[in-house]
Amino acid sequence: MTEKLNKDSQQTLYSQLYTILTNQIESGLYGIGEKIPSTRELMDRYSLSMKTVRSAIAELEADGYIRSVPYKGSYVDSRGIHKKQTKGNVIGILMKRNGRKFHEIGSDPIFSKLLYYIEQHLRSKGYYLIQLYSDDENLDIYTELKNVLDVVSGFIFLYTIDPELIALANRQDTPSVAINPVCDIYDADVVMIDREKAFYDATKLLVDQGHRKIVYVDATFRNTIGYYDRVRGFTRAMQEAGLEVTDTSLIHIESWSISAAERYFSQLEEREIATAYVTTNDVLAIGIIKALTERGLEIPQDVSVIGGKDTQLATAYSPALTSINYRDSEITQIAITQLLERIHGSKDSFRKTYLYASLSIRETT
Repeated sequence: MTEKLNKDSQQTLYSQLYTILTNQIESGLYGIGEKIPSTRELMDRYSLSMKTVRSAIAELEADGYIRSVPYKGSYVDSRGIHKKQTKGNVIGILMKRNGRKFHEIGSDPIFSKLLYYIEQHLRSKGYYLIQLYSDDENLDIYTELKNVLDVVSGFIFLYTIDPELIALANRQDTPSVAINPVCDIYDADVVMIDREKAFYDATKLLVDQGHRKIVYVDATFRNTIGYYDRVRGFTRAMQEAGLEVTDTSLIHIESWSISAAERYFSQLEEREIATAYVTTNDVLAIGIIKALTERGLEIPQDVSVIGGKDTQLATAYSPALTSINYRDSEITQIAITQLLERIHGSKDSFRKTYLYASLSIRETT
């Protein structure tokens, strides 16, 4: 809902617009690095002159809330956001945007549960969260992270692929914790799911149900330890059952989306279709099911499918997905407890805490 300007107010119109935009930025409607509406869009939205809008934009930039990029627009900067915050109760988090806008992250089935639990656990301790994105093309992530580290008490790295970012936090004496990293981390506390065991257990379930043509499906970078952990678990379960793992046993989808998985599996030849699939997340699993059912196959009578992360999609979709539960609530609670211990002065050796995933067995196996 668009806030309205009061043209009868003694406060100038540009000052009112400035207040509206700062409130939107500080509330998280526009995240760090995200583009705010253009001058023309603001003129149309609030029925203002170009001069009035430009005055508000100029003041936002002067106060550090935005930075202007020639011919591209104005983007939210971290400096202004942190002006009113105290270091004592702020925690930063770094994650991948994956092409989504800031306000779309909360609806993302893979990250929404994690973010929900992180925010809930932090709020219960009197802290709140600043979000930063490692794959924003408009940001120099090292410079931006350095700025954020100056104003936070601690930092959470979510699915990080770059240990240098954690090293930067250490150099600035900011306690940090890594949740489910996909690279080797030695200089921070780490809390993660035992990915190898998770995919061993998922694959073994399919083997025990009598499947012999089982395929692993992923969409992440193949050169990360996360990928290798999952494939190692899949391979171990297959080999223990005397089943061969070949190149065709490992499928890589171009992106984490239902449409990408659906497109890939709609093009498979009949002889290439396996009797069971284990995937890294529920989004890919749904894409596979959609493609196969459109080809006349029944789930799970003809093909069984296991998803990953046990998101809200798993129970909302029909048939309900069997999925690997990453125990997000427990992981985030442990990670935040360890982070707060560091913030309060703990000098213990860095810990690596593994949790075993569980299988939520439903209608697709």
